[in-house]
Amino acid sequence: MCGVLIMVMDFLKKYQEELIAEKIEIKEEYDLLLSKIKENEKFLNLLEEENQALFSDFTPREVSYKHKDKIIEVQSTLDKLQNDKSSMEDKLHHMDGRLSELTTIIDSMMETEHSSLQSATDDNDNTKLKRQLQNISGYIFSDPTRASIELQHIISEL
Repeated sequence: MCGVLIMVMDFLKKYQEELIAEKIEIKEEYDLLLSKIKENEKFLNLLEEENQALFSDFTPREVSYKHKDKIIEVQSTLDKLQNDKSSMEDKLHHMDGRLSELTTIIDSMMETEHSSLQSATDDNDNTKLKRQLQNISGYIFSDPTRASIELQHIISEL
């Protein structure tokens, strides 16, 4: 049982490492996406300002269709990037949840493993103590001084 538990824990730890690596990749892509969004927003603002520049309120003007088309194109790109951003945020949130659950499971399994190791150690300590006391009981009447010394040694170890 203990070997199976160790194998399962190893598998879960490897899976946890893979999820963390995947999360780091997605986070890097997310950061790159944020910078693309900022660049496109700046470019869109620049195009809109340029489209409005040098015209007074009462001056007749011609609309620059080249800028208008570019504004529409940049706006559609921004919309797509915003959708990608939302999707990545959902992925990161989902991944955080999975990592949290996995960490809880691993911690629980480690506590179980520690408890079983502790009880096994306690059993070994109890068995060892029983053996020592049986040895002492064998010569307690023939050598009471030695038995007393051995008992004092056992008590000091506890």
